[in-house]
Amino acid sequence: MWQSVQMLFYHYYMKQRLQQHRAQHKTITLQDANSIGILFDATKEENAVWVRRFASELEKQKKHVNLLGFINSANAQEQTAYPSFSRKEVTWYLQPAHHIPNDFLEKPFDILINACITELATLEYIATFSNAKFRIAPYFENKTHCADLFICLKNTDALPDFLRKTLHYLQMIKTR
Repeated sequence: MWQSVQMLFYHYYMKQRLQQHRAQHKTITLQDANSIGILFDATKEENAVWVRRFASELEKQKKHVNLLGFINSANAQEQTAYPSFSRKEVTWYLQPAHHIPNDFLEKPFDILINACITELATLEYIATFSNAKFRIAPYFENKTHCADLFICLKNTDALPDFLRKTLHYLQMIKTR
């Protein structure tokens, strides 16, 4: 019951904020991008391994990559090799309330990739209100406000599939 009340307030707050949100987004090619932010669910360490491997590939292409992991647990105590935050640093209506996610939110990335393949409201919030020029995320019905390019996943697709498809589509994008 508490979670449904929490989600009700989250959706109300999102709707209110979206009405005032006037960000200017545009398509950025991988060639033109200098800075890339990657959001991901760091609850499982294997996700961090895949995302860090993906970030390494982008860095080989001379991209400046920033990671932000969300540990979906209230008692996360471990240190990570990447910036992260947990449910302890989230308000009761699921908005980040810590300088690490808020600093990430304010960075003007050329591309932001929300590499969370499940619906996590806190990461949706960051992706939606990010100062990134071009935002990419997995497709979820009724979540079209949080990205500019959506990657459709099959039920059997996992994080490596999403990352592979994201890189594929980024390499295909050409602007004039």
